[in-house]
Amino acid sequence: MSDVFISYSRKDIAFARVLYDALRARDLEIWVDWEDIPPSADWQSEVYRAIEGADTLVFIVSQTSVQSEVCRKEIEHGLGNHKRLVPVLLHDLDPRDLPPEIASLHWIFFREQDDFQQSFDKLVQAIQTDLDWVRAHTRFLVRATEWDSKGRDNSFALRGRDLQEAEEWLGKSATKEPTPTPLQVEYILASRKAAINRQRATLAAVTLGLVVTAVLALVAWGQRNEALEAKAIAVEEARVRATAQAEAIAQRDNAEQQRRIALSRQLAAQAQTHLSDQLDLALLLAVEASRIADTVEARASLLDALEHSPNLTAFLHGHTSSVFSVAFSPKGNTLASGSADGSVMLWDTTHPESGGRHLTGHTGTVNSVAFSPDGQMLASGSSDGSIILWNVATGLPVLAPLKGHQHHVLCVAFSPDGKMLASGSDDQTVILWDVATGEPLGQPLGPHWGMVQEVAFSPDGRILAAGAYRTIVLWNVATLKPLMPRLEGHSHYVTSLAFSPDGKTLLSGGDADDAIMIWDVSAGGAIGEIPLTGRDAGVFSLAFNPSGRVLASGSGHGTVTLWDAQTHQSLGTLATGHAEGVPSLAFSSDGATLVAGSGTLIMLWNTQQTVSQPLAQLVINETGYTGSLAFSPHGKVFASGRRDNAIILWDAKTGQPIGQPLKGHRSFITSLAFSPDGQTLASGSEDNTVMLWDVMTQQAIGEPLTGHTRSVMGVAFSPDGKILASSSADKTIILWDVSAHRPLGEPLTGHSAEVQSVAFSPDGKMLASCSMDRTVILWDVATRMPCGQPWRGHAFWVNSVAFSPDSHILASGGEDSTVILWDVTTGQPLFSPLKGHSVGVQSIAFSPDGRILASGSGRVSPPTEDNSIILWDVKSGHAIGKPLIGHRSAVDSVVFSPDGGTLLSGSLDGTIILWDASLDSWRARACRIANRNLTPKEWRQFLEDEPCQSTCPNLTDLCNPSASAS
Repeated sequence: MSDVFISYSRKDIAFARVLYDALRARDLEIWVDWEDIPPSADWQSEVYRAIEGADTLVFIVSQTSVQSEVCRKEIEHGLGNHKRLVPVLLHDLDPRDLPPEIASLHWIFFREQDDFQQSFDKLVQAIQTDLDWVRAHTRFLVRATEWDSKGRDNSFALRGRDLQEAEEWLGKSATKEPTPTPLQVEYILASRKAAINRQRATLAAVTLGLVVTAVLALVAWGQRNEALEAKAIAVEEARVRATAQAEAIAQRDNAEQQRRIALSRQLAAQAQTHLSDQLDLALLLAVEASRIADTVEARASLLDALEHSPNLTAFLHGHTSSVFSVAFSPKGNTLASGSADGSVMLWDTTHPESGGRHLTGHTGTVNSVAFSPDGQMLASGSSDGSIILWNVATGLPVLAPLKGHQHHVLCVAFSPDGKMLASGSDDQTVILWDVATGEPLGQPLGPHWGMVQEVAFSPDGRILAAGAYRTIVLWNVATLKPLMPRLEGHSHYVTSLAFSPDGKTLLSGGDADDAIMIWDVSAGGAIGEIPLTGRDAGVFSLAFNPSGRVLASGSGHGTVTLWDAQTHQSLGTLATGHAEGVPSLAFSSDGATLVAGSGTLIMLWNTQQTVSQPLAQLVINETGYTGSLAFSPHGKVFASGRRDNAIILWDAKTGQPIGQPLKGHRSFITSLAFSPDGQTLASGSEDNTVMLWDVMTQQAIGEPLTGHTRSVMGVAFSPDGKILASSSADKTIILWDVSAHRPLGEPLTGHSAEVQSVAFSPDGKMLASCSMDRTVILWDVATRMPCGQPWRGHAFWVNSVAFSPDSHILASGGEDSTVILWDVTTGQPLFSPLKGHSVGVQSIAFSPDGRILASGSGRVSPPTEDNSIILWDVKSGHAIGKPLIGHRSAVDSVVFSPDGGTLLSGSLDGTIILWDASLDSWRARACRIANRNLTPKEWRQFLEDEPCQSTCPNLTDLCNPSASAS
């Protein structure tokens, strides 16, 4: 394998040699074909293998190379294998003369007028960016290609550590480039399957050994009666057999455990691959992965699946073919949907798990549904050429089907007064119907340019807009005449229309447009547009929320974008988790829910969720800095310190303040700690003092504790509550006798700079401190002396320390943006520093079971974008899923509730967030969103020989269709 493959035209060989020599001087391995021989099958195979074995493909772009058939094949092979491609521009070219995949990349200029050394440095930087990831991509591609060329023989499969690294690599692929190829994904999954099969064979062999052991035991028992004189020998033999049997059972149990861990990791990897195209499946696979074995990969896949579309609340399942239209009832939570399966369904969105009610009557695709303004009637238009008006309460037709179009009915819309219904068809006409009689009002309106895909009434009901091929016609409803010439500007069919709430503007989108067009209804001209972003491909649907302040648009790539209706700025994108487009959108009457149809699925989103984070249970917006937090031992109350020098006690369930603020400090609060019995709260402040508070009376206990000469940075109670430790910017630590309100001896001195944080070990024998001098010191509480030399591992000052519940591990978070897990016994790091934050780690906390460490990051000045929380798996040192994002400024405090079910975080932005940290709750949340169980076919595909069971017990059991949901 090599670092770089150079693709070039023979006419550029002189430059290629210069580039080759310069790269070799940087100790890079280069593969380049210097032989000027005609291409042959063997030659091409060798070149292709070289491309597959290279980390980066450098393409020398020139007038001759872009026309070279050989270069074209090399580039195609590199792209086909997801290779990192770096174009090096030798001559100025028109980008239109280049292949799109080359033109869209960032070029590095090596023209005569460019500085060679500067360009070369950029090239080396591009080659070496994320090098470990790219090299792993190359290694697994070479192994996968060999496996494929050998008929997918399992003897070439990954094993042991190689397989584990490959699965970890695949699990991180959602945010990495180049992405894994389909062959690599197949190879890794096949390797895991082969490993599981080997483990099953081992398990079978162990089980056979148990049977043999049992038979031998029976024989020995018979021999005992025949040879009493050999009793001592028999007893010894029995002991040996018992030991062997116990070892065999242990081996069997271990083999079964390893099999389940392997299956869990396999399911987690498969969940990651389905995040963008089948999010409901990804959620269920992640739940099953965590159920089979609670691995870090399983938790990460579950968290990533929950975070993929943060505002998504539920999928609705029931249609067997594509959903083309959705509509909310004007007064309530009833949702209607129409599908290519020919059915109309009604849903209660307050109970998504209850399923939908089918309305049958159409014989073709249902293209459009619309509620009457009073919500009592539903209209549906179908490819069978008819329109049915349904009684929503009974689910029965109100009249005979309305028939007047010569072909498919593509769209329907009620007038604001509910007296008329408009329908559009691919017969190029619009018909207005009298809802009471079911008769047409006058002659069909048209002909339009091509099929009429969308119709919409203005809010006052005076205008009807009809969208067709490239054009929109505005009809005067009273006269049934066009108000003005056609509105032209779309590049293909107009697929979506929406009047602004005031009726002054009309918004439209087309299936091939890159913008939403805005029209002046009175003047009849385009007055602006909203450019689409990212991978949007056309505007398939549009909808205003009831207030008119938010516009939603559905794209051809399965995404929904929310826009500020006044500024036309994007408010964010909602991912459907489905690969198909979004042909229809609708807001609920209160604007709290947005519904979209995509493929066979219907998605419900909460549009009023203030934090785009599914795990944010409660968000408290405080006034000013919230830099310190503490949970009471019983978990019912937590405390926060504010910039106005006050402390607030909060009800952890409701998020409401308890009583009045605690006031006594003269500067803002830096640290808080509850006593082990929960009756006392300690606070440290920039006023250089510590105060003790009676939690029940919310009054100060005695006078402030004075002794520090600068700001108090951290406070911590000993496990028995008798000692309080405080650390200060004066470089000292004071141990206080809590009952006597006085120091226990002289301050502890050992740090050479501000002492940022202190923490007692759970056994009470040690005290840890960290400082801006970049060290961590472990103190013997009994002797008040350091336990050995200071620990050094951080490159900058250390902000926070925390002990694991068993006292065996100490975690430290530093301004160097890393977390270090220390072995308390040896004083050595358990792993390399944990990296994931891009700025300083301000706070850390262990979960009560010691399995998870939370770290919060950020910087006060200058402000940074990384104001995140990362959950770390303590056993492996790996991050669990993506960071939790919700704060707008530095996360200065993180703390777990005593039961571990909630993570509390406070930020300089004044917000406090209570995060759902319970695995059981994550699973329940995933089940609510997926809103179904795995089908028997999916179960066989992903879980093979595992007994089929319900992933979500409260939903319909698909393994046993006769069983009903509980």
